[in-house]
Amino acid sequence: MNDSFVIAVVLVLTICMMLAGVILLHRRFPGSFGIVMAGGLGYFFTQVLLQLPLIPMLDLAQGSSIPMLIFLGLVTATLTGAARYLIVRAALSDKLSWGAALSAGIGHGFCETLFLFVGFYFIQLLFMQAGAEVDEQVLDMLFQRPLSYLLVDFAAQIGAVCFHIAMYLVIVRGFLKKQETMALLLVCGLQALYTFFKYYILSADQSIWINGAGAILIGLLSFIYILQTYQAMNKLKQIDFEKDAGETALEEGY
Repeated sequence: MNDSFVIAVVLVLTICMMLAGVILLHRRFPGSFGIVMAGGLGYFFTQVLLQLPLIPMLDLAQGSSIPMLIFLGLVTATLTGAARYLIVRAALSDKLSWGAALSAGIGHGFCETLFLFVGFYFIQLLFMQAGAEVDEQVLDMLFQRPLSYLLVDFAAQIGAVCFHIAMYLVIVRGFLKKQETMALLLVCGLQALYTFFKYYILSADQSIWINGAGAILIGLLSFIYILQTYQAMNKLKQIDFEKDAGETALEEGY
């Protein structure tokens, strides 16, 4: 079994898993497909269209230039934080729930997976198939990586999806608690730290295992937060429902 076959199988399985996840999500939370699309578009416009031109600046950050990495982290945090806030305010204003935040986060995370994980390894697969037609030095420098890295990248991407879901949960929870500004600042701060860590590892040419372990740890912490907020957000909604019912009763003279 050669590397090309393994990569192709993993990519097909990844795409199938994402499609199945969106379908199951729509069945569990009817109407979530549009929210998933909104989350995906939020990633596309802020990361692919706006941030992509900044990626070459990573070359300037070789040698761990902290100011440059901080700048990239702040730009990413500002763009993604604003996108998440606007999506929640515009698309989820009447759907402030755990399921809505989950849907938006999955849309963001799946779109990132499509571009960064599936896209990267698909290009690698094309280069591997081209073989002798590609300059060997370029192939080795850009795309020839041990197959074990595929598993690390896959696990790290799952961690990234959990992180994006958690960030949407923070925003939605902030809206429920009438603390939108604090939630936005918290999300921007966490996103800046997350991006700084990722770019620092890349610019410092650290081991893929360090990068993967860090991403998996962040994903695990995010997953714990996702589970913890399920009951907390339902409790907030129940309190709001009881408050609205009480206010209505008073207005009607009961």
